Amino acid sequence: PPPEDLDPVLREVPSSDVLQAEAIENRPELDAVAAVIAARESAVSLAERQYYPDLSVMTSYNTMWMAVEHRWMLGVGLNVPIQLGTRRAGVDEARARQRRAELQLLGSTDDILVEVETARQRLLEAQHVIALYRERLLPVARAQIEAGRIGYETGQNTFQALIDGQRHAELERAIGHIPGLPEEEDVR
Repeated sequence: PPPEDLDPVLREVPSSDVLQAEAIENRPELDAVAAVIAARESAVSLAERQYYPDLSVMTSYNTMWMAVEHRWMLGVGLNVPIQLGTRRAGVDEARARQRRAELQLLGSTDDILVEVETARQRLLEAQHVIALYRERLLPVARAQIEAGRIGYETGQNTFQALIDGQRHAELERAIGHIPGLPEEEDVR
């Protein structure tokens, strides 16, 4: 049986802004980079806290002491940050890593926007090619084949001329020429 009519439905393509906004909202790699940025912000906060003194409390019980009053021990430790250069360098490093992650987010966002626009333009191009085939190529090819068929039926053409017309139409389609147009204006 002849094939079913596979007429593709050409849907309207949304604008670039709509598609790009949807991509930015839905792409998981942007969520991953945002999580890295949050982690880097926490690292900056931790590095800034290294300037504060560190207070520690300790307790222990040791049965090796003969005197009972010595078995329990209580201690307090105070770590005063006096190496300010090291702490400043730690904060600078944490901020640099955070900035790197922010720039990575910008780069990933730009890559996604370009990818979306490229895919959108390819779709528009494909729809344009389909429209050219429907509106120009197929009607001319069908007309050539029909003329060959009518010529064959009326005895003005041979069967070979009909077959040659079909093969010629196939070749023109394969190389991207639009019958009826001069070669320099062919649309591919």
